[in-house]
Amino acid sequence: MTKQFDLWGESPQLHNVFFAVRPDNEVAARVADIADKFVASRDMNAYLQPAERLHVSLVAVREFAGDPPPATIEEAQRGARAVSMAPFTVVFDRITSFGGGRGQRPIVLAGGDGATGLYRLHEALQLALMKAGVKTSRSTSFTPHMTIMYADHVCDVPIAPVSWTVDAIVLIDSLVGQSTHRLMGQWPLR
Repeated sequence: MTKQFDLWGESPQLHNVFFAVRPDNEVAARVADIADKFVASRDMNAYLQPAERLHVSLVAVREFAGDPPPATIEEAQRGARAVSMAPFTVVFDRITSFGGGRGQRPIVLAGGDGATGLYRLHEALQLALMKAGVKTSRSTSFTPHMTIMYADHVCDVPIAPVSWTVDAIVLIDSLVGQSTHRLMGQWPLR
């Protein structure tokens, strides 16, 4: 497939393709409510993530200028099918901030021991993708978290635990700058 360019010289749409896990609709609604209450209690300005886009990123495949190549997506899907891991429970028990520019700081849900399964899934997925021939954007570190908003705020506060059973991984095509996620596949943990 060829890259698509606008006649006026505009850049092609950027696609950020990555693997993630997502909470079920009930948990996502609860997380969105937690974020709303957190913002209200601090009288802060924030860009809240919509419940339908809440996720925990696991492995970045790559960013593409234009549509992702079908061969790369097929390899990534083959790798995802090869992951063998039982479903597990993830628990996030605090809201904390990550680094970022003014007004662009990610505010996230995080957890200590409750995120152990996410570390194992990240490693299993990395290995399966490597065996499938996928050249991922390998990161030197992995910190399990769920971004709930972006704001100019620094925090690290405990919350009532939020948990759900992770029973599938998904492949997402994020249209950069459009706040749009396209589901490209889902594979149950087994």
